[in-house]
Amino acid sequence: MTNKEFEVKEYLSQAYYLELKMNNCMNELERIRAMMVKSSSIVITGKNDGMRRNRTEELLVKFMDYTTRLEKGIDNYSKKLVEISDAINLVEDEKSQLVLFMRYIQHKSWESICSTMHYERRWIFDLHLKGLKELVNKKVCTKMH
Repeated sequence: MTNKEFEVKEYLSQAYYLELKMNNCMNELERIRAMMVKSSSIVITGKNDGMRRNRTEELLVKFMDYTTRLEKGIDNYSKKLVEISDAINLVEDEKSQLVLFMRYIQHKSWESICSTMHYERRWIFDLHLKGLKELVNKKVCTKMH
């Protein structure tokens, strides 16, 4: 594998970590929303003194700011995942494209890909390398970074 092919492989490998980050943000978003619901009930059911309401309002504003940042992060991760998927779709050889898609977008193991496509591991590696070479020729990394 050449340096350029390795660069393309690294570029495609980002999809796994982007998906992890996106899932973590979504989980955090749900946790924050649950906390916001709890906090807002303090205003409704708690004492109605100015001090408690101001503290709760401050907390809600902080939650909302944090939520906005998380949503922007999810947006950025989603865009990057679409970009990587679009790059894989540039591969003209359908079998190579399928190998790249299963490996980098679906995060399947080599064994799973071999089983799904009914090919030996060596053939799957050849299709994988063929797809990487095609993306190198299309200068995917220079276009997408």
